[in-house]
Amino acid sequence: MFIWDQQPIVNIDSLCSLRAHIHHGTIAAIHHTFVLQAIAKYANIKRLKLLKKNSVKLSIVLIQWISDWIFCFPAYLTGDMPKIPTENICFIALKNIDLLCYMTSLTFLIPGITVSILYRRLVSYAREAPSRVHVNLQQ
Repeated sequence: MFIWDQQPIVNIDSLCSLRAHIHHGTIAAIHHTFVLQAIAKYANIKRLKLLKKNSVKLSIVLIQWISDWIFCFPAYLTGDMPKIPTENICFIALKNIDLLCYMTSLTFLIPGITVSILYRRLVSYAREAPSRVHVNLQQ
């Protein structure tokens, strides 16, 4: 590593916080899209009529996108996405633990737990399927 890589970058970038907001919103959209895909697979396998209409699918996707861009507005509006002095990026201030936990839980934890629950229910449904068929044949 070169010595000048550790020097603080002094130029002021007024759009750095906006780029951080776009970055966090995009990462959240990606993770929440995994949840939407899991819901679609769950509804398809369980033969639920929840997502049969394209208008319902489109409205769910639009609501998800809008909420992903809105949920990180508090950090953007309060200026808690400062530029890291030794890097050329903006990120959530690590000194604000409450905001960091809020963003982490909404971006990573809640979607991950939701996907895990949905796929676990699908696996248990698939394991029970042969016994349901066997009971129906005996009746």
